This record gives sequence, C-alpha cells and structure tokens, in this order.
Amino acid sequence: MAKEGAKYGVRANVICPGFVRTPLVDKQIPEQAKELKISEEDVIKKVMLKETVDGEFTTVGDVAETGRAVRGLPDQRPDRPIGGGEPRLVHAVNGRPIVETERLIVRALEPGDVEALAALWCDPAATAYLGGPRTFDAVCRTLRDDLALPEQPTFDLWPTIEKASGRLVGHCGLLDKEIAGRSEVELVYVIAPPAWGGSSPPRRGEASGTMR
Repeated sequence: MAKEGAKYGVRANVICPGFVRTPLVDKQIPEQAKELKISEEDVIKKVMLKETVDGEFTTVGDVAETGRAVRGLPDQRPDRPIGGGEPRLVHAVNGRPIVETERLIVRALEPGDVEALAALWCDPAATAYLGGPRTFDAVCRTLRDDLALPEQPTFDLWPTIEKASGRLVGHCGLLDKEIAGRSEVELVYVIAPPAWGGSSPPRRGEASGTMR
C-alpha cells in the first residue's frame, strides 16, 4: 500500500503492537495455560510477554494514542503534489478536509451544516436504502450533540461538499458496528439526488464511482 500510494503523496502507516490486553487476550490466557500445561502467570510472563522490554501488556489506550500521533503527521511533502485526480487522504483536524477528490471534499462537521444535513436525511429518495427518511428535528438534535462532543469519534459520517458549487451534496463516512457478534466497519453514505449522476439512487458499494 505504501508503494502504491507514495507517488500520489498518500502516506501509509501501520501500528503493529505485540499482545494488547483485550477481552480476547484475557480469554486466551486460560486456554493456553490448559493447552501448554502451565500456570496462567507463566503464560503471561513466559509466552505472551517473553520478548517485551518492560514485561507489560500494551493497552488499548496505548494503541489509540499512537494512532492519534500518527494522524497528526503532515499530510504530504510540499514538493510532492497530488496529481491525476486521485483521492487525497488527509486528516480531520480543526475543520480540515478528511478526504479530497477532484470533485469533492469530505470534511468535519460545522454548525452551518446541521439543517442541510437534516434535510438530506429527510429525503425519501436519498434514504431509500438506509431505512427511509428521518425526522428533521431529531436529526438536528443528534448533529448538534455531535458538535458538542469534546473529542470527535474515529469513525463517523461527515459532510460531503461539491467543490465547483460549494453545495453540501452528501453525508458519508465509516461507522463501527457489531454484526453477528463481530466488530465491522461499514461504509455509509447519503447522497442528494441532484448529485447522483444517474436516474436511480446509488446502492452501497457504488458511491465511489458515482461521486468521484
């Protein structure tokens, strides 16, 4: 991924810790103790943490802090401009764009977006594959609650702006969900009908081609 994205100025970063203290690891400790016929303490010290410097588990917070630090790195080298109309991946910091393409900008939520997004979610055609239209006031309340959060979530939906007109044409992003007992990240998008580029609403998985 790093090699493929480098020519477009897209940075690829990997966080690759050892054992992270999660419920899954907690479940593995007694299982390995039984399988290896050793104590749970020995599983931790002599198996899981044997090669670590400090003999401590990495925590979920450690991984999150590392991700936050990586997210704050410069978007690209100034002498390596984006070219070819390829998507530009940047960071959601202080209202800066999250994703930018030749035609669109996906950016962080701003107070002025609330009513336009609520109207979008009330459009029966735009929400045809997302459970149908919502209630205007309820969407406004939810979005204003989001704006009041001290820290924005990693996965969210963000306003999508058409560069040429400056119009808000969508609400797109990634949401973490639990499906059949597994954590999944789902691509979600609501696109205003005038921006479809065709006569029928885009279905999931088609938005990238439709909106690019």
